[in-house]
Amino acid sequence: MDCWVWSSLGCSVTSHDDQTVHCQCNHTTNFAILMQVRHIKIAAVHVIALSSITYIGCSITLLTQFMAVTVFTFVGSLNCERVFIHRNLCIAIGAAQITFLAGIKAVSQSMVCAVVALVLHYFYTAMFIWMLVEGLHLYSKVVQVFGTEKSRIIYYTIFGWGVPLVLVVISAGADWEGYGTSYSCWLSTRRNTIWAFVGPALAIMFVNIVILAAVVRIIMASAKLNRLGEYDHIRSGIKGTLFLLPLLGLTWIFGLVAVNEELVVFQYLFAIVNSLQGFFIFLFHCVLNTEVRQALKRLKQRRSLQRGDNVSSGSNSQSILSTAWLPTKPSKQLQHKGNQVTPQREKRATTVVAAWTGHNQSKETDDSEITRSSRSSPDADEMTLFI
Repeated sequence: MDCWVWSSLGCSVTSHDDQTVHCQCNHTTNFAILMQVRHIKIAAVHVIALSSITYIGCSITLLTQFMAVTVFTFVGSLNCERVFIHRNLCIAIGAAQITFLAGIKAVSQSMVCAVVALVLHYFYTAMFIWMLVEGLHLYSKVVQVFGTEKSRIIYYTIFGWGVPLVLVVISAGADWEGYGTSYSCWLSTRRNTIWAFVGPALAIMFVNIVILAAVVRIIMASAKLNRLGEYDHIRSGIKGTLFLLPLLGLTWIFGLVAVNEELVVFQYLFAIVNSLQGFFIFLFHCVLNTEVRQALKRLKQRRSLQRGDNVSSGSNSQSILSTAWLPTKPSKQLQHKGNQVTPQREKRATTVVAAWTGHNQSKETDDSEITRSSRSSPDADEMTLFI
C-alpha cells in the first residue's frame, strides 16, 4: 500500500522538546515545477529521483551551452543571423540554468528568494522569446520567403531581451508577493502568479507548433519529389521535427500534462528532456551540423597552413576551399501546380532536407558538396537551416 512519508534528505534537527521537533531543510527541487500551475504532492522517492535528474541534466546543459556559445562566437565563418539567434538562445538557457541551480532552494530568506524568482522569470521568459525568434526566422527562410537582405539582428536583440523585461516588470509590479514560495524560489501557484510565465510560454508554443507544421509539410513535399525509397519523405519529416523540437521548446508542454501523482511520468519526461534542452541544441546544431563541422575543418586547415606544418595537406586544403566556392549548376526542379511548392521554395526545402537527413543522392556527395550548394546563393548562410 502506498503511503506518504517525510523525506529527511537535506534536513537536520535544530531543536526539539517532548512534543515538537524543529528541522531546517535544504529542500530538493525538480525542474518540472517551472510549468506546474498548481502544487502537486508526490511520493518522496519521486522527489529524490526527479531532483537528481534535474541537477544532472542542468549540469550537462551548462557545460554544453558553454561549448556551443564558444563555437558560435569564435568561429568567424558562422557569423549569420541564424547562428546569432542560436547563440542568444544558448545564453538565455545557460543563464537560467545557473540561476536555477544556485538559487531555487534559497527559501530561508524571503527577499533573496523573491529576487531569485524574479531573475528566473526573466531568463526563462527570455529563453521562450528567443525560441519564438527561432520559429519566426525559420518561417521567414523556409515558408514565407521575404527576400530582404537587410540585417535584422538589432531587431532580434531588442525583441529577444526587451520583451521579457517588459513582461517581468509588469508581472512583478502587479503581484510582487507571488515571487518566491515556502518550498521554492519560483512563481506562486496559490496566487496564480505562475500564469505570468506559463501564459506567454503557451502562446509561444502554439505559434511554434503552427510554424513547425508548415515547415515539416514543405520538407516532406520536397523529399517526396526526390525520394529514393517509399518512406523517405516520412523519415525526413520525422527527423526534421526531432531536430527542431529543442529550438522551438515544444517539449515544455509535458509540464502542464503532469496534473496529479498518477501522471508523474510526465514530470520525468519533462525533467529529462527540458533539463537537457541545451545539450540537444549542442548535439543537433553543433556536433551534427554539417556547416559547423565544415567551418571547424576549414579553421583547422587555415591554422595548419599558417604554421606551415604540412605543404601537401595545405595544397589539398586550398583546392577544397576553392572548390567549395565554385557556383553550381541550377538543378531541374519538378513543377507542381496543384501543390504550392514553388521552385524557389523547393530549392530551399531540398537544401534543408539534405542537411537535416544527411540524405545523399550518390556516394560522391560529401560535406564539400553540401558546402558548395549552400554557397551558391547570396543568402547561403541562411540556406542550410537548423541542422
